[in-house]
Amino acid sequence: MEKFYPWFLETNRLSDIREQLKLVEAAQPTKDFITGKISKLPKGYTYLYNKLIKNIQEGFRGMARPKEIVGILDEILDINNSSALLLWCKSVRKQGVEKLQRNYLKDKFNIQINAGEKYGVTASGPNSFRFSLETYELLKGVKKTQGKNTKSMDGWISLKDLCKGWTFQKVTTDNGGGTDSVEAEVIETVKAAKKNIELNKSSDKFIFLLDGPFYQRKQFKSDRKTRFEKIYELSENDVIIATSDTLFDELKKRNLI
Repeated sequence: MEKFYPWFLETNRLSDIREQLKLVEAAQPTKDFITGKISKLPKGYTYLYNKLIKNIQEGFRGMARPKEIVGILDEILDINNSSALLLWCKSVRKQGVEKLQRNYLKDKFNIQINAGEKYGVTASGPNSFRFSLETYELLKGVKKTQGKNTKSMDGWISLKDLCKGWTFQKVTTDNGGGTDSVEAEVIETVKAAKKNIELNKSSDKFIFLLDGPFYQRKQFKSDRKTRFEKIYELSENDVIIATSDTLFDELKKRNLI
């Protein structure tokens, strides 16, 4: 069976190619519209025009060498210019990471993570759920406040005995930069989940899905264990630490599926 992370990389690669092809398809009618050859953009192509207007005319790109929109479209249409495609196509890698984990688990193990308005849990807004770091309650509809609550839950799994398995999902690739605080955020949320169960005697479970090379590396060279191994030590019957490839086994050994 193919492992999650290679599948994740290949899925993103194919998505990148699809978005680049869509960009090229949209470039010519967008150029024709700007140059007056057509009076109206065909349906489905307005996104590129709007993106260029926003980024170029309003100066959001901050380009050292300002360009006209037509010049950028010519670069996109140039078959020898691949960098323009990567620069201007939609980036699927910045969105939908949790959705890819959900798709993988459904396809490979028939495990369904329920997420979105339909299932009553969203990343933000009135249907978001976060732990309070003051009371350890799982609060609904509160904004994330640094030092007061955690990252929101990403969804839930229906487990045996009709209990919920709340999911906290991460796919982290690189060290450094914004990822330096990821391990601390995960540990903080794991500890909040454990405290919540201790105080509330809840039947709910909390599942932490941690995928990507970041967790398989050691934080310091002197460490004996990887990040995942250290976090996994916090795992128990009701707080489950897993990857997308090990979740099925973790749930099965607890008789939850």
